[in-house]
Amino acid sequence: MLQNQQTLGYASGALMALGALLPIVSVPFMGGVSIFDVSAIIGLILIGAGAATAWFAHNNNYKPLLATGAVAAAILIYALIRYVSIKAEMSGGAGANNPFAQMANDMVRMNVLGWIPLLGGTGLALWIGNKARTGGDTSPPPPSI
Repeated sequence: MLQNQQTLGYASGALMALGALLPIVSVPFMGGVSIFDVSAIIGLILIGAGAATAWFAHNNNYKPLLATGAVAAAILIYALIRYVSIKAEMSGGAGANNPFAQMANDMVRMNVLGWIPLLGGTGLALWIGNKARTGGDTSPPPPSI
C-alpha cells in the first residue's frame, strides 16, 4: 500500500522529469523550447533527479529528496537567470540600434507549461526531504469537518 509520502515522492519525480521535456520558452518560428532542447546534459540531469526522487520514494528513503530537490532548484535558478540575461541582451547592446530588436524581444515569451511542473516537482521534493530531515510527518492534515 502506498503511503502519502511515497505517492508525493512519485509525483515529485514525475513532475521534475516531465518539466524537463515541456517548453519553458516560446519562440516564434521555433515553437516551444524546453530545458532539454537548450542543453541535453542539463535536461538529463533534471530527468535523473526526477528518477532518483521516485527511486528514493519507492525505497521509503525521503531525506535524499532534499538533495534531488536542491539539484532541480539549482537548474531552475540557472534557467531563469539565463532567460533574464538573454532578454537583457536583446533589449540593449548591439540590438539597441536594430529597429527589429524590440519586436524580437517582445516575441520571446516565458511559457508556463514547463515551469509549473518543474516548480511543483522541485518544491514537493524539497518539502518532503525537509520534513523527513526534521522528523516531521509529511502526510497532509486530516480533513476538517
